[in-house]
Amino acid sequence: MKAWPIDPLNLGDFKLEVSEKLPQATKGIPNGLTLSQYFTWMADYGDPLKFAREYQKFRSYLVETIAFGAKTVSCCGTSIATALTQAERQGMIVNSWPPSTQSLIRNTVSIQTDVKIHARYRSMIALGLTPEMARNYVPMMQEVTRDFFEHELKSSSNGVIDLKPKLKQLTLRIAAQCFLSLGKGSMSNSTHGLLEEFEKHFVTFNAGVFSIKNPFPFTAFGKAMEAREHIVSMIRKLLRESDSQDHRSMLQSVRNGKDDNGQPFSEEMICDQVLLVLWAGHDTSNASITCALLLLLDNPEWLQKCVEEQLAVAEAAGKSKDAQNLELSSDIFKQMPILEACIQETLRIYSPAVGVVKRTAGEIKVPDSQAVLPPDTMIFYSLLNSMNDPLAPGFDQNRWKFNPEQWLNPTQQLPSNIAFGWGIHACPGKLVALQEVKVILSQLLRTYKLEKVDRKPITRESMLFAPFPTTKESFLVKFTPRTK
Repeated sequence: MKAWPIDPLNLGDFKLEVSEKLPQATKGIPNGLTLSQYFTWMADYGDPLKFAREYQKFRSYLVETIAFGAKTVSCCGTSIATALTQAERQGMIVNSWPPSTQSLIRNTVSIQTDVKIHARYRSMIALGLTPEMARNYVPMMQEVTRDFFEHELKSSSNGVIDLKPKLKQLTLRIAAQCFLSLGKGSMSNSTHGLLEEFEKHFVTFNAGVFSIKNPFPFTAFGKAMEAREHIVSMIRKLLRESDSQDHRSMLQSVRNGKDDNGQPFSEEMICDQVLLVLWAGHDTSNASITCALLLLLDNPEWLQKCVEEQLAVAEAAGKSKDAQNLELSSDIFKQMPILEACIQETLRIYSPAVGVVKRTAGEIKVPDSQAVLPPDTMIFYSLLNSMNDPLAPGFDQNRWKFNPEQWLNPTQQLPSNIAFGWGIHACPGKLVALQEVKVILSQLLRTYKLEKVDRKPITRESMLFAPFPTTKESFLVKFTPRTK
Protein backbone atom coordinates (compact mmCIF):
# COMPACT_ATOMS: atom_id res chain seq x y z
CA MET A 1 0.00 0.00 0.00
CA LYS A 2 1.22 3.51 -0.76
CA ALA A 3 0.99 6.15 1.92
CA TRP A 4 0.93 9.68 0.58
CA PRO A 5 1.31 12.35 3.28
CA ILE A 6 0.10 15.48 1.53
CA ASP A 7 0.00 19.07 2.78
CA PRO A 8 -0.72 21.44 -0.15
CA LEU A 9 0.56 24.33 1.95
CA ASN A 10 3.98 22.78 2.54
CA LEU A 11 5.21 20.51 -0.23
CA GLY A 12 8.81 21.73 -0.47
CA ASP A 13 10.76 18.46 -0.53
CA PHE A 14 7.84 16.05 -0.76
CA LYS A 15 8.49 12.67 -2.35
CA LEU A 16 6.14 9.73 -2.79
CA GLU A 17 7.00 7.10 -0.20
CA VAL A 18 6.07 3.47 0.25
CA SER A 19 5.76 2.64 3.91
CA GLU A 20 7.05 -0.72 5.08
CA LYS A 21 5.99 -0.09 8.69
CA LEU A 22 2.23 0.03 8.35
CA PRO A 23 0.14 -1.93 10.87
CA GLN A 24 -0.89 -5.28 9.41
CA ALA A 25 -4.59 -4.38 9.57
CA THR A 26 -4.13 -1.51 7.13
CA LYS A 27 -2.53 -3.58 4.38
CA GLY A 28 -5.86 -4.52 2.88
CA ILE A 29 -9.55 -4.51 3.59
CA PRO A 30 -10.81 -7.96 4.66
CA ASN A 31 -13.06 -9.73 2.18
CA GLY A 32 -16.78 -10.26 2.71
CA LEU A 33 -17.51 -7.12 4.74
CA THR A 34 -20.99 -5.66 4.79
CA LEU A 35 -21.21 -1.91 4.17
CA SER A 36 -21.65 -1.14 7.88
CA GLN A 37 -18.66 -3.34 8.72
CA TYR A 38 -16.61 -1.54 6.05
CA PHE A 39 -17.37 1.91 7.50
CA THR A 40 -16.48 0.62 10.96
CA TRP A 41 -13.24 -0.83 9.59
CA MET A 42 -12.42 2.50 7.95
CA ALA A 43 -13.03 4.30 11.25
CA ASP A 44 -10.81 1.91 13.21
CA TYR A 45 -8.07 0.22 11.14
CA GLY A 46 -8.39 2.35 8.01
CA ASP A 47 -7.90 5.54 9.98
CA PRO A 48 -5.51 7.69 7.90
CA LEU A 49 -4.39 9.43 11.07
CA LYS A 50 -2.54 6.28 12.11
CA PHE A 51 0.10 7.53 9.69
CA ALA A 52 0.65 10.55 11.96
CA ARG A 53 3.05 8.37 13.94
CA GLU A 54 5.04 7.75 10.76
CA TYR A 55 5.00 11.28 9.30
CA GLN A 56 4.93 13.78 12.14
CA LYS A 57 5.48 16.89 10.03
CA PHE A 58 2.39 16.38 7.82
CA ARG A 59 -1.18 17.06 8.89
CA SER A 60 -3.07 15.42 6.01
CA TYR A 61 -2.85 11.93 4.58
CA LEU A 62 -3.88 10.02 1.49
CA VAL A 63 -4.01 6.24 1.83
CA GLU A 64 -4.55 4.01 -1.19
CA THR A 65 -6.98 1.14 -0.53
CA ILE A 66 -9.55 -0.91 -2.41
CA ALA A 67 -13.20 -0.22 -1.59
CA PHE A 68 -16.53 0.55 -3.27
CA GLY A 69 -15.52 -1.85 -6.04
CA ALA A 70 -12.70 0.38 -7.29
CA LYS A 71 -9.39 1.90 -6.26
CA THR A 72 -10.24 4.21 -3.39
CA VAL A 73 -8.14 6.89 -1.76
CA SER A 74 -8.93 7.33 1.91
CA CYS A 75 -7.99 10.76 3.23
CA CYS A 76 -8.61 13.31 5.96
CA GLY A 77 -7.34 16.66 7.21
CA THR A 78 -8.34 20.28 6.66
CA SER A 79 -5.64 20.98 4.07
CA ILE A 80 -6.79 18.03 1.97
CA ALA A 81 -10.34 19.40 2.24
CA THR A 82 -9.02 22.67 0.78
CA ALA A 83 -7.37 20.84 -2.12
CA LEU A 84 -10.53 18.83 -2.83
CA THR A 85 -12.65 21.98 -2.76
CA GLN A 86 -10.42 23.65 -5.36
CA ALA A 87 -10.60 20.58 -7.62
CA GLU A 88 -14.38 20.42 -7.14
CA ARG A 89 -14.80 24.02 -8.26
CA GLN A 90 -12.89 23.14 -11.42
CA GLY A 91 -15.19 20.20 -12.11
CA MET A 92 -12.42 17.67 -11.52
CA ILE A 93 -14.11 16.04 -8.52
CA VAL A 94 -17.78 15.22 -8.04
CA ASN A 95 -19.76 13.66 -5.22
CA SER A 96 -20.42 9.97 -5.75
CA TRP A 97 -23.23 7.68 -4.62
CA PRO A 98 -23.54 3.87 -4.51
CA PRO A 99 -25.84 2.39 -7.21
CA SER A 100 -28.56 1.58 -4.67
CA THR A 101 -28.61 5.20 -3.45
CA GLN A 102 -28.75 6.55 -6.99
CA SER A 103 -31.85 4.45 -7.68
CA LEU A 104 -33.66 5.20 -4.41
CA ILE A 105 -32.82 8.90 -4.18
CA ARG A 106 -33.29 9.92 -7.80
CA ASN A 107 -31.37 12.55 -9.78
CA THR A 108 -28.39 12.36 -7.42
CA VAL A 109 -25.96 11.90 -10.33
CA SER A 110 -27.13 14.91 -12.34
CA ILE A 111 -27.42 17.02 -9.17
CA GLN A 112 -23.81 16.39 -8.26
CA THR A 113 -22.28 16.67 -11.74
CA ASP A 114 -24.32 19.42 -13.45
CA VAL A 115 -23.68 22.82 -11.86
CA LYS A 116 -26.93 24.39 -13.10
CA ILE A 117 -29.10 21.48 -11.96
CA HIS A 118 -27.30 21.40 -8.63
CA ALA A 119 -27.91 25.13 -8.09
CA ARG A 120 -31.62 24.77 -8.94
CA TYR A 121 -32.12 21.90 -6.51
CA ARG A 122 -30.23 23.72 -3.77
CA SER A 123 -32.31 26.86 -4.26
CA MET A 124 -35.47 24.79 -3.90
CA ILE A 125 -34.40 23.03 -0.70
CA ALA A 126 -33.15 26.33 0.74
CA LEU A 127 -36.75 27.57 0.81
CA GLY A 128 -37.51 25.10 3.59
CA LEU A 129 -34.23 25.52 5.48
CA THR A 130 -33.98 29.30 5.90
CA PRO A 131 -33.30 30.80 9.36
CA GLU A 132 -36.94 31.90 9.46
CA MET A 133 -38.18 28.39 8.70
CA ALA A 134 -35.74 26.98 11.26
CA ARG A 135 -37.27 29.24 13.91
CA ASN A 136 -40.74 28.06 12.92
CA TYR A 137 -39.71 24.43 13.41
CA VAL A 138 -38.67 24.90 17.07
CA PRO A 139 -42.18 24.72 18.63
CA MET A 140 -43.00 21.68 16.48
CA MET A 141 -39.78 19.90 17.51
CA GLN A 142 -40.39 20.66 21.17
CA GLU A 143 -44.00 19.48 21.13
CA VAL A 144 -43.15 16.23 19.35
CA THR A 145 -40.24 15.56 21.76
CA ARG A 146 -42.32 16.23 24.88
CA ASP A 147 -45.24 14.08 23.73
CA PHE A 148 -42.95 11.29 22.53
CA PHE A 149 -41.17 10.73 25.84
CA GLU A 150 -44.32 11.16 27.91
CA HIS A 151 -45.89 8.37 25.86
CA GLU A 152 -42.81 6.14 26.05
CA LEU A 153 -42.57 6.48 29.84
CA LYS A 154 -46.23 5.57 30.25
CA SER A 155 -45.43 2.36 28.38
CA SER A 156 -42.36 1.65 30.53
CA SER A 157 -42.86 -0.10 33.87
CA ASN A 158 -39.49 0.93 35.34
CA GLY A 159 -38.70 4.21 33.54
CA VAL A 160 -36.00 2.60 31.38
CA ILE A 161 -35.94 3.38 27.66
CA ASP A 162 -33.63 1.96 24.99
CA LEU A 163 -32.63 5.18 23.23
CA LYS A 164 -30.96 3.44 20.30
CA PRO A 165 -34.22 2.70 18.43
CA LYS A 166 -36.31 5.38 20.15
CA LEU A 167 -34.17 8.37 19.17
CA LYS A 168 -34.26 7.14 15.59
CA GLN A 169 -38.04 6.96 15.78
CA LEU A 170 -38.25 10.41 17.39
CA THR A 171 -36.05 12.15 14.79
CA LEU A 172 -38.07 10.54 11.99
CA ARG A 173 -41.28 11.79 13.60
CA ILE A 174 -39.85 15.31 13.89
CA ALA A 175 -38.80 15.19 10.23
CA ALA A 176 -42.31 14.10 9.24
CA GLN A 177 -43.78 17.00 11.21
CA CYS A 178 -41.42 19.74 10.01
CA PHE A 179 -40.91 18.65 6.43
CA LEU A 180 -44.28 17.07 5.58
CA SER A 181 -46.70 18.45 8.22
CA LEU A 182 -47.43 14.88 9.28
CA GLY A 183 -48.03 15.13 12.99
CA LYS A 184 -50.18 16.24 15.87
CA GLY A 185 -52.27 19.30 15.16
CA SER A 186 -50.97 19.77 11.62
CA MET A 187 -53.00 17.34 9.54
CA SER A 188 -56.37 17.50 7.89
CA ASN A 189 -58.79 14.63 8.54
CA SER A 190 -57.78 12.99 5.28
CA THR A 191 -54.10 12.73 6.29
CA HIS A 192 -54.46 11.53 9.90
CA GLY A 193 -53.78 7.92 8.92
CA LEU A 194 -50.64 8.69 6.94
CA LEU A 195 -48.11 9.13 9.76
CA GLU A 196 -47.91 5.50 10.88
CA GLU A 197 -47.97 4.31 7.27
CA PHE A 198 -45.20 6.77 6.39
CA GLU A 199 -43.00 5.60 9.29
CA LYS A 200 -43.46 1.95 8.35
CA HIS A 201 -42.50 2.50 4.69
CA PHE A 202 -39.64 4.85 5.55
CA VAL A 203 -37.95 2.28 7.79
CA THR A 204 -38.03 -0.19 4.88
CA PHE A 205 -36.81 2.47 2.46
CA ASN A 206 -33.95 3.47 4.77
CA ALA A 207 -32.74 -0.12 5.09
CA GLY A 208 -32.12 -0.29 1.33
CA VAL A 209 -30.36 3.03 0.68
CA PHE A 210 -26.93 1.46 1.26
CA SER A 211 -27.49 -2.08 0.01
CA ILE A 212 -26.60 -4.31 -2.91
CA LYS A 213 -28.64 -3.22 -5.92
CA ASN A 214 -30.57 -6.45 -6.37
CA PRO A 215 -34.10 -5.75 -7.70
CA PHE A 216 -35.71 -8.99 -6.49
CA PRO A 217 -38.68 -8.16 -4.22
CA PHE A 218 -37.34 -10.20 -1.28
CA THR A 219 -34.05 -8.21 -1.07
CA ALA A 220 -33.48 -5.08 1.00
CA PHE A 221 -33.16 -3.05 -2.21
CA GLY A 222 -36.29 -4.54 -3.77
CA LYS A 223 -38.33 -3.86 -0.63
CA ALA A 224 -36.92 -0.32 -0.46
CA MET A 225 -37.94 0.40 -4.06
CA GLU A 226 -41.50 -0.66 -3.29
CA ALA A 227 -41.50 1.45 -0.10
CA ARG A 228 -40.25 4.41 -2.11
CA GLU A 229 -43.27 4.27 -4.38
CA HIS A 230 -45.57 4.34 -1.35
CA ILE A 231 -43.73 7.33 0.16
CA VAL A 232 -43.72 9.29 -3.10
CA SER A 233 -47.44 8.62 -3.45
CA MET A 234 -47.97 10.08 0.03
CA ILE A 235 -45.88 13.16 -0.76
CA ARG A 236 -47.87 13.74 -3.95
CA LYS A 237 -51.12 13.44 -1.98
CA LEU A 238 -49.90 15.95 0.60
CA LEU A 239 -48.77 18.34 -2.14
CA ARG A 240 -52.20 18.35 -3.73
CA GLU A 241 -54.11 18.70 -0.46
CA SER A 242 -51.89 21.25 1.33
CA ASP A 243 -53.04 24.81 1.94
CA SER A 244 -51.32 27.16 -0.52
CA GLN A 245 -51.23 29.87 2.18
CA ASP A 246 -49.62 27.61 4.79
CA HIS A 247 -45.81 27.83 4.91
CA ARG A 248 -45.13 25.91 8.13
CA SER A 249 -43.45 22.88 6.54
CA MET A 250 -40.72 22.42 3.97
CA LEU A 251 -43.14 20.68 1.60
CA GLN A 252 -45.50 23.65 1.66
CA SER A 253 -42.65 26.15 1.20
CA VAL A 254 -41.20 24.46 -1.90
CA ARG A 255 -44.69 23.84 -3.28
CA ASN A 256 -45.28 27.60 -3.36
CA GLY A 257 -41.72 28.50 -4.37
CA LYS A 258 -40.18 29.37 -7.73
CA ASP A 259 -36.66 29.14 -9.12
CA ASP A 260 -34.48 32.08 -10.21
CA ASN A 261 -36.31 32.19 -13.54
CA GLY A 262 -39.71 32.43 -11.89
CA GLN A 263 -40.61 28.84 -12.79
CA PRO A 264 -42.36 26.55 -10.27
CA PHE A 265 -40.65 23.34 -9.24
CA SER A 266 -42.00 20.12 -10.71
CA GLU A 267 -43.77 17.58 -8.54
CA GLU A 268 -41.11 14.97 -9.37
CA MET A 269 -38.31 17.36 -8.39
CA ILE A 270 -40.00 18.17 -5.07
CA CYS A 271 -40.57 14.49 -4.24
CA ASP A 272 -36.93 13.56 -4.97
CA GLN A 273 -35.45 16.34 -2.87
CA VAL A 274 -37.85 16.12 0.06
CA LEU A 275 -37.11 12.40 0.22
CA LEU A 276 -33.37 13.16 0.21
CA VAL A 277 -33.73 15.68 3.05
CA LEU A 278 -35.90 13.28 5.06
CA TRP A 279 -33.32 10.51 4.73
CA ALA A 280 -30.18 12.59 5.35
CA GLY A 281 -31.69 14.87 7.99
CA HIS A 282 -33.18 12.29 10.29
CA ASP A 283 -30.14 9.98 10.35
CA THR A 284 -27.58 12.72 11.02
CA SER A 285 -29.70 14.31 13.76
CA ASN A 286 -30.21 10.92 15.39
CA ALA A 287 -26.45 10.24 15.34
CA SER A 288 -25.59 13.63 16.86
CA ILE A 289 -28.16 13.34 19.65
CA THR A 290 -27.18 9.75 20.47
CA CYS A 291 -23.47 10.59 20.69
CA ALA A 292 -24.08 13.77 22.69
CA LEU A 293 -26.10 11.85 25.30
CA LEU A 294 -23.51 9.06 25.41
CA LEU A 295 -20.72 11.54 26.08
CA LEU A 296 -22.69 13.60 28.62
CA LEU A 297 -23.75 10.54 30.60
CA ASP A 298 -20.11 9.37 30.65
CA ASN A 299 -18.96 12.80 31.86
CA PRO A 300 -21.15 13.64 34.88
CA GLU A 301 -19.40 16.94 35.61
CA TRP A 302 -20.41 18.29 32.19
CA LEU A 303 -23.86 16.74 32.46
CA GLN A 304 -24.35 18.60 35.73
CA LYS A 305 -23.14 21.88 34.19
CA CYS A 306 -25.64 21.47 31.35
CA VAL A 307 -28.50 20.73 33.76
CA GLU A 308 -27.66 23.74 35.95
CA GLU A 309 -27.55 25.96 32.87
CA GLN A 310 -30.93 24.66 31.68
CA LEU A 311 -32.61 25.23 35.05
CA ALA A 312 -31.04 28.70 35.32
CA VAL A 313 -32.41 29.68 31.91
CA ALA A 314 -35.85 28.39 32.93
CA GLU A 315 -35.71 30.36 36.19
CA ALA A 316 -34.73 33.55 34.35
CA ALA A 317 -37.80 33.04 32.13
CA GLY A 318 -40.07 32.69 35.18
CA LYS A 319 -40.32 28.90 34.89
CA SER A 320 -38.33 27.86 37.98
CA LYS A 321 -41.16 25.57 39.17
CA ASP A 322 -42.18 24.50 35.68
CA ALA A 323 -38.85 24.15 33.83
CA GLN A 324 -40.09 21.39 31.52
CA ASN A 325 -42.58 23.80 29.97
CA LEU A 326 -40.03 26.48 29.07
CA GLU A 327 -40.83 27.58 25.51
CA LEU A 328 -37.69 27.19 23.43
CA SER A 329 -36.66 29.65 20.73
CA SER A 330 -33.57 30.84 18.88
CA ASP A 331 -33.15 33.62 21.45
CA ILE A 332 -33.37 31.15 24.35
CA PHE A 333 -30.66 28.99 22.74
CA LYS A 334 -28.26 31.98 22.87
CA GLN A 335 -28.44 31.70 26.67
CA MET A 336 -27.08 28.12 26.59
CA PRO A 337 -23.34 28.38 25.79
CA ILE A 338 -22.48 25.24 27.79
CA LEU A 339 -24.96 23.13 25.83
CA GLU A 340 -23.62 24.62 22.59
CA ALA A 341 -20.03 23.77 23.60
CA CYS A 342 -21.00 20.18 24.45
CA ILE A 343 -22.67 19.78 21.05
CA GLN A 344 -19.66 21.18 19.19
CA GLU A 345 -17.35 18.86 21.12
CA THR A 346 -19.61 15.91 20.28
CA LEU A 347 -19.41 16.78 16.58
CA ARG A 348 -15.62 16.96 16.85
CA ILE A 349 -15.33 13.48 18.35
CA TYR A 350 -18.18 11.79 16.46
CA SER A 351 -19.23 13.61 13.29
CA PRO A 352 -22.84 12.75 12.31
CA ALA A 353 -21.57 11.05 9.14
CA VAL A 354 -18.37 9.00 8.99
CA GLY A 355 -17.31 10.58 5.72
CA VAL A 356 -18.19 11.59 2.18
CA VAL A 357 -17.45 9.72 -1.03
CA LYS A 358 -16.29 11.59 -4.11
CA ARG A 359 -14.96 10.59 -7.54
CA THR A 360 -12.35 12.12 -9.81
CA ALA A 361 -13.83 13.29 -13.11
CA GLY A 362 -10.40 13.61 -14.69
CA GLU A 363 -6.76 12.99 -13.95
CA ILE A 364 -5.59 14.98 -10.94
CA LYS A 365 -1.92 15.55 -10.23
CA VAL A 366 -1.21 16.45 -6.63
CA PRO A 367 0.76 19.72 -6.78
CA ASP A 368 4.54 19.46 -6.47
CA SER A 369 4.51 15.70 -6.08
CA GLN A 370 4.60 12.47 -8.05
CA ALA A 371 1.15 11.44 -6.82
CA VAL A 372 -1.46 11.25 -9.61
CA LEU A 373 -5.10 10.31 -9.15
CA PRO A 374 -6.46 8.84 -12.41
CA PRO A 375 -10.04 9.40 -13.63
CA ASP A 376 -12.79 7.48 -11.82
CA THR A 377 -10.77 7.11 -8.62
CA MET A 378 -13.06 6.94 -5.62
CA ILE A 379 -12.15 9.27 -2.74
CA PHE A 380 -13.32 8.54 0.80
CA TYR A 381 -12.87 11.69 2.88
CA SER A 382 -13.06 10.90 6.59
CA LEU A 383 -15.07 13.58 8.39
CA LEU A 384 -14.85 11.45 11.52
CA ASN A 385 -11.07 11.66 11.67
CA SER A 386 -10.49 15.13 10.24
CA MET A 387 -11.77 16.89 13.37
CA ASN A 388 -9.63 14.62 15.57
CA ASP A 389 -6.20 15.25 14.08
CA PRO A 390 -3.76 15.15 17.03
CA LEU A 391 -1.28 17.24 15.04
CA ALA A 392 -3.74 20.05 14.25
CA PRO A 393 -3.34 23.16 16.42
CA GLY A 394 -6.08 24.29 18.77
CA PHE A 395 -7.30 21.00 20.17
CA ASP A 396 -6.45 18.98 23.24
CA GLN A 397 -3.84 16.42 22.19
CA ASN A 398 -5.96 13.63 23.70
CA ARG A 399 -8.34 13.66 20.76
CA TRP A 400 -10.92 11.29 22.28
CA LYS A 401 -11.17 13.25 25.54
CA PHE A 402 -14.53 15.02 25.93
CA ASN A 403 -13.44 18.59 26.62
CA PRO A 404 -16.14 21.23 25.87
CA GLU A 405 -14.01 23.77 27.73
CA GLN A 406 -11.92 24.31 24.59
CA TRP A 407 -15.04 25.70 22.88
CA LEU A 408 -16.00 27.92 25.82
CA ASN A 409 -12.53 29.37 26.44
CA PRO A 410 -10.31 28.63 23.43
CA THR A 411 -6.64 29.40 23.96
CA GLN A 412 -6.20 29.77 20.20
CA GLN A 413 -8.35 29.72 17.08
CA LEU A 414 -9.96 26.32 16.66
CA PRO A 415 -10.11 24.55 13.27
CA SER A 416 -13.38 24.89 11.36
CA ASN A 417 -15.97 22.26 12.19
CA ILE A 418 -16.57 20.38 8.94
CA ALA A 419 -18.80 17.69 10.45
CA PHE A 420 -21.56 18.68 8.00
CA GLY A 421 -19.26 18.82 4.98
CA TRP A 422 -17.85 21.86 3.18
CA GLY A 423 -17.88 23.71 -0.11
CA ILE A 424 -20.72 23.63 -2.61
CA HIS A 425 -21.95 20.27 -1.30
CA ALA A 426 -22.04 21.23 2.39
CA CYS A 427 -25.23 20.14 4.14
CA PRO A 428 -27.86 22.87 3.55
CA GLY A 429 -29.80 21.67 6.60
CA LYS A 430 -26.99 22.18 9.13
CA LEU A 431 -28.85 24.97 10.98
CA VAL A 432 -32.05 22.92 11.29
CA ALA A 433 -30.13 19.79 12.35
CA LEU A 434 -28.21 21.59 15.10
CA GLN A 435 -31.40 23.23 16.28
CA GLU A 436 -33.09 19.84 16.55
CA VAL A 437 -30.20 18.53 18.65
CA LYS A 438 -30.53 21.52 21.00
CA VAL A 439 -34.30 21.13 21.31
CA ILE A 440 -34.17 17.44 22.23
CA LEU A 441 -31.22 17.74 24.64
CA SER A 442 -32.66 20.83 26.34
CA GLN A 443 -36.10 19.25 26.75
CA LEU A 444 -34.66 16.02 28.18
CA LEU A 445 -32.24 17.70 30.60
CA ARG A 446 -34.89 20.06 32.01
CA THR A 447 -37.57 17.39 32.35
CA TYR A 448 -35.74 14.24 33.49
CA LYS A 449 -32.80 13.02 35.50
CA LEU A 450 -30.95 10.67 33.16
CA GLU A 451 -28.77 7.74 34.15
CA LYS A 452 -27.20 5.00 32.05
CA VAL A 453 -28.29 1.52 33.13
CA ASP A 454 -24.97 0.10 31.91
CA ARG A 455 -22.33 2.21 33.63
CA LYS A 456 -19.56 0.98 31.33
CA PRO A 457 -18.11 4.05 29.52
CA ILE A 458 -18.44 4.37 25.77
CA THR A 459 -15.35 3.59 23.69
CA ARG A 460 -14.54 3.49 19.99
CA GLU A 461 -14.70 -0.30 20.20
CA SER A 462 -18.32 -0.15 21.41
CA MET A 463 -19.39 2.10 18.51
CA LEU A 464 -20.64 1.16 15.05
CA PHE A 465 -20.20 3.41 12.01
CA ALA A 466 -22.79 2.33 9.47
CA PRO A 467 -22.27 5.00 8.06
CA PHE A 468 -23.71 7.10 10.90
CA PRO A 469 -22.17 6.57 14.36
CA THR A 470 -24.26 4.62 16.88
CA THR A 471 -23.79 2.06 19.62
CA LYS A 472 -23.30 -1.62 18.82
CA GLU A 473 -25.42 -2.62 21.82
CA SER A 474 -28.58 -1.20 23.38
CA PHE A 475 -28.46 2.28 24.92
CA LEU A 476 -30.56 1.84 28.06
CA VAL A 477 -31.26 5.00 30.07
CA LYS A 478 -33.23 5.41 33.30
CA PHE A 479 -35.63 8.39 33.16
CA THR A 480 -36.69 10.00 36.45
CA PRO A 481 -39.05 13.02 36.15
CA ARG A 482 -37.69 16.11 37.89
CA THR A 483 -39.76 17.43 40.79
CA LYS A 484 -41.83 20.40 39.74
